[in-house]
Amino acid sequence: FCLSGEIPGFVDAFFEIVSGFTTTGATVLTEIESLDAEADLIVEDYLDVVRRLRNEAVDMLEINVSCPNVREGAIAFGQNPDMLYDITQRIKKEAAQPVIMKLTPNVTDIAQMAKAAEAGGADAISLINTITGMKIDIERQSFVLANKTGGLSGPAIKPVAVRMVWQAAQAVSIPVIGMGGGKVIDAAKYIGYILRIPFISVPTSSSSDGFSSSSASLIVDGHRKSLPAKMAYGILVDTDVIKSAPVKFLYSGVGDMVAKISSTYDWQH
Repeated sequence: FCLSGEIPGFVDAFFEIVSGFTTTGATVLTEIESLDAEADLIVEDYLDVVRRLRNEAVDMLEINVSCPNVREGAIAFGQNPDMLYDITQRIKKEAAQPVIMKLTPNVTDIAQMAKAAEAGGADAISLINTITGMKIDIERQSFVLANKTGGLSGPAIKPVAVRMVWQAAQAVSIPVIGMGGGKVIDAAKYIGYILRIPFISVPTSSSSDGFSSSSASLIVDGHRKSLPAKMAYGILVDTDVIKSAPVKFLYSGVGDMVAKISSTYDWQH
């Protein structure tokens, strides 16, 4: 769930939604961001929501100081190590839940930002958010986005995400949550193996290639190859979530496992 303290009535509506999860045993991670442009108002936005979540059925807080889709505002806290340290420290003093600081890739030194979040008391960091980009409509001769700039995501940013996650992991001792760039299951296993970085898997549907396998199926020079990889340190599965996954995902997972019986025979013979 993503919360902004600036939208009237939204936080109250959120509490009503979250109350429905208290009986399911689901883990609730709430992302908090601010749409204000003034630093003092931004801090109060964050702190207000964090205080209101103290006694709610929320397990973790992710503080978004990295959104490129607003004019100014909170992203500045993710680009200045002193400001990031300060806001992390203030949020930790008010929060009852573990705090994850979501970092922006739009910085010169991601390791410096990771260290600032850790020094401020963050329990973990997550990265990367999208990279600031711009698109022009040549027919209309105007910006495609009303904000002029926006976030670029998808496979194009995966190499940037991998590089920054690696740099952050070398700089801090707290958990680093990697994201961005499309399909990451096999890539995460292979990267964890090469860089000796432990990771966990939180699947939401049946496996298509094996969350616990010690190999990674990746495209190398146009050919699919099984490369040595590192198994997840832990696999956290909510069986009710798995059971409720789209049927085509379930079919895909089961079908892949069945196909491995015949393919394994072919490989061995």
